[in-house]
Amino acid sequence: AFERGSRDGFVLRCKELGDLQRLVVGHDNSGPGPSWHLDRVQVTGRRSGQSVTFPCCRWLSSKLDDGKTERELLPEGKADVPATAVWEVSVKTSDIRGAGLTDGVVSIELSGAGGDGSKLAARRLEDSHDSFMRGKLDVFRFEDRDIGKVGQLDILLDTAADVGSSNSPPSWHVETVEVKNATSGEVAWFIANRWLSSEAGLRATLTP
Repeated sequence: AFERGSRDGFVLRCKELGDLQRLVVGHDNSGPGPSWHLDRVQVTGRRSGQSVTFPCCRWLSSKLDDGKTERELLPEGKADVPATAVWEVSVKTSDIRGAGLTDGVVSIELSGAGGDGSKLAARRLEDSHDSFMRGKLDVFRFEDRDIGKVGQLDILLDTAADVGSSNSPPSWHVETVEVKNATSGEVAWFIANRWLSSEAGLRATLTP
């Protein structure tokens, strides 16, 4: 069950619930490779024959997306279901001595430019063994709410995460970050040109 591209069916016996308004789905994050990308859930009443589809299109994972292993879903077609977008984040590490990140976890927060408080939850940028190296450009893609034009970017470095074996305190010099809404094509460009470290500060707030 829950294999790539599979469609799994289950029978649940419970009292009559009437019109379904929301669905909560999650997992306990146990076992090897617990990360799971859920496309959608369809619930069909065996007596009524009526079906309700709950779109998800998100990861349930402690390491991917926003780190959540539980999602609250709303029925397809609900007016209050937020529009989603595919975000593409390109991060350029500076080409100076010691700029590359050895240990630590990089996350970002995106805020809308409309002043309405629209903001995406902090998202960890999943890295490979050679991400955030000196002079390197790393590109990350994820799906989340569409907050329109991006007006602020916060970059966070978590030096407490046990992700490496370096004896020196983690530090990283970021040059630029480009945020593209791949759904609308809109691009926001941020110049950082600064260190992130315990001494220099673990958060940088940038505007286009």
